[in-house]
Amino acid sequence: KPKYEIRWQIIQPAEGNNYICIDPTQLPYNDNWEFPRANLQFGKTLGAGAFGKVMEATAIGLGNVDSAVRVAVKMLKSSAHTDEVEALMSELKILSHLGNHKNIVNLLGACTHGGPILVITEYCRYGDLLNFLRKKAEIMNEIFSASLEEQSSTSSDYKNMATEQTYMK
Repeated sequence: KPKYEIRWQIIQPAEGNNYICIDPTQLPYNDNWEFPRANLQFGKTLGAGAFGKVMEATAIGLGNVDSAVRVAVKMLKSSAHTDEVEALMSELKILSHLGNHKNIVNLLGACTHGGPILVITEYCRYGDLLNFLRKKAEIMNEIFSASLEEQSSTSSDYKNMATEQTYMK
């Protein structure tokens, strides 16, 4: 069994059935996402996993010819196998079909020709969501606790509310 496998499935309506599953490896890739490798200036490593890493970079000419945009670039380590290459390419295809959305890290471009696959995404200045939430846990707990205290002081107790509702007809 391969060390990594693709588990994402895109679901869409189909005739007679509510949904069908599509293998992301079969999705088409649009070359309009291609960005010149030479226009990427790499900085520090932002994170690394078993088969890949994410680097900070500056993308020259992304959007406007004269612009320099801070981005994150996901790539595979040299030790990656075919399964990992397929998984990264599937991720790229899925992101390209999702389009831009304010609640996800959006795809900005990719380099798939003339070298290893590079997936260029928006740079998150506060890092990944999990570590951000861990760093802010104490503050978030204080806010959450204060909110709960305010709610309990301004509304009836939940048990009493449930009891009251059973008598309403």
